[in-house]
Amino acid sequence: MTTASRVAIAALGFALVATMAYAVQRALEVALGLPVGPLAFVRQNHIAFFWRCAIATWWGGLGAVALYLVATRFSVEGLARVLVIATPCVCSAHALVAWFCA
Repeated sequence: MTTASRVAIAALGFALVATMAYAVQRALEVALGLPVGPLAFVRQNHIAFFWRCAIATWWGGLGAVALYLVATRFSVEGLARVLVIATPCVCSAHALVAWFCA
């Protein structure tokens, strides 16, 4: 497997893991739903958004490194099969989180 294909697989892993991490964090925030004062709400939403983005980026980076290392050991065809199955599952999970958190 070439380095370019491993990097492409790692980039896809970053995109899937980072967005899923953000969605899970948002779902937990909505599920816990702590009451907030009106003035603090505006400030808190912006801080929470940037914090969720930072954590999602960190998880995405871990996912990208993990997939890059996995890509060095397995064939492209095997990883493609896994990603073909995993991508719709992750997208479905995103849709469910968006539906319940809206």
